[in-house]
Amino acid sequence: MTRAAFKDGTGALVSASRSILYAQRDQKYAGIVGDWQKCVERAGYHVAEFVLEPLAASLAVLTPDEIELGCAVVELGGGSTNVSIFHNGKI
Repeated sequence: MTRAAFKDGTGALVSASRSILYAQRDQKYAGIVGDWQKCVERAGYHVAEFVLEPLAASLAVLTPDEIELGCAVVELGGGSTNVSIFHNGKI
């Protein structure tokens, strides 16, 4: 796996093999998503896709069998709570 190093918004050096950007689907975040894409592409990498945060969190913790059988993921954050419900393999 290839590792990349870049500076985050605070100027701190970040080293990662994979970076996931969570952004709500909102106009005020469109510029941030574009900035992240430019930063990653300037480092020589390609952005395959952007995934909405509740879906990304669910895919990070659920197995394919759990998604197919059906379940709910409740993500409790500092400022928000997300609920993702899977039924017959669909969200």
